[in-house]
Amino acid sequence: MLYDKSFERFKFSTDQFIDQGTATELKSDYDSLTRRLLHDDYRAVNKAMYGYDQEGSKLSGIILAAIMILGMASVIAFALMKNIDGVLISFAGIFLLAGVMTLLGKSLIGKHQNTSKERFKMRLRGFIITVVSAAIIALELNKDKFDGAMIYIVLFIFLFGAAALWLILFAFIDIFAKVFLYREIIDAKCIGYVRLVSSDSVESSTMNVNRRFLYIMTSPVFEYNYNGQHIEALYDDFVVTDSSDVELGTYESIRINPRHPEDIYSPKATKINSIVYVIFGLFAAAATILVAYFGLSGNYTIETGSGSQVVSGPVSVNDEMIEEMYASDIDGREWYIETMTIDSIETSDSNIILRFEDPGMRGVRIPSTDQYEEGDSIYILYTIDEEYLDSGAQYKDTFILIDPDEYVYIGNHGAYEG
Repeated sequence: MLYDKSFERFKFSTDQFIDQGTATELKSDYDSLTRRLLHDDYRAVNKAMYGYDQEGSKLSGIILAAIMILGMASVIAFALMKNIDGVLISFAGIFLLAGVMTLLGKSLIGKHQNTSKERFKMRLRGFIITVVSAAIIALELNKDKFDGAMIYIVLFIFLFGAAALWLILFAFIDIFAKVFLYREIIDAKCIGYVRLVSSDSVESSTMNVNRRFLYIMTSPVFEYNYNGQHIEALYDDFVVTDSSDVELGTYESIRINPRHPEDIYSPKATKINSIVYVIFGLFAAAATILVAYFGLSGNYTIETGSGSQVVSGPVSVNDEMIEEMYASDIDGREWYIETMTIDSIETSDSNIILRFEDPGMRGVRIPSTDQYEEGDSIYILYTIDEEYLDSGAQYKDTFILIDPDEYVYIGNHGAYEG
């Protein structure tokens, strides 16, 4: 990364090694900086701690305004309308706009993180967030085309698949960055060292407090010329140490990004996080594959009163399951099942009425969101209405329709024969 001498947290010296007193002084300066910033506004804090440039473009302002509007819409949708679909679409819209901002490089990035690798990660992160958010909005707007819980299965696949892709790609970027980003090797002179103090917090389970600790990261300052440009730059990844293995005044072979020659690959940076990313990414990928296999292929585990029944393909439905699920509709009466073909479909307000050739079968009123067409064959489960039996018309009272493409009846009941 470019050595920015105006960034207050970059502490320059020509000392390859520092003693304990100097290390303590650096940490004390960092503490003083953080205490001073407690009394400043957020812009001064961002400038001093991260080097953020607060001047944004008009596009960034428009996107941020849209994010705020969507946030308000989600609150209204939930608090006033109790519309969960509206909340989900609003939140997905917020992430969509945030993803677009990140993809366009409009997200803030600190001076000590403004590197080829981090910018590449930022845009990749923006791309994944944008695609997943757009997919969630599209699924939610077309959820009527999905049967039952299928939309939630698809959402799970999208989210966990994106998480797996995210984690694994980020790990490989860290591991193989020098291959596809830092492709060119040049000689550069070490003219000094920059040290950067940072902090982390660790929660103490015994004392129920957060313990803050400070640590020092170091990078040599390299001076070199590239295509007529004089550059003073640091490693893209600082090494967590207060000393350096590069001697002052020596020339070192460094790897740079030819598109951004101020970005230098750090050969000493730890890759432990990459291993963790790979492990969690593989877990997310395995979860995605399992849900896709069992969910999309129709392999389910069905809980019944007698235990679990694992079936493959269309779900097998037996008499026990039907009598348990629809006990109130059956109400102790004899029930029947047969396959019928839809003869016609009538529209009534927000519902549709399915008609069948059998004069004894009553029309079945269902929501218009259900996807049926004339000529479709379906299982019809019904009881007999004794009051209409003598007339021979509409005495079959339906209590459930079953799609034979999704379910297979394996019980002992059949059609009413009189």
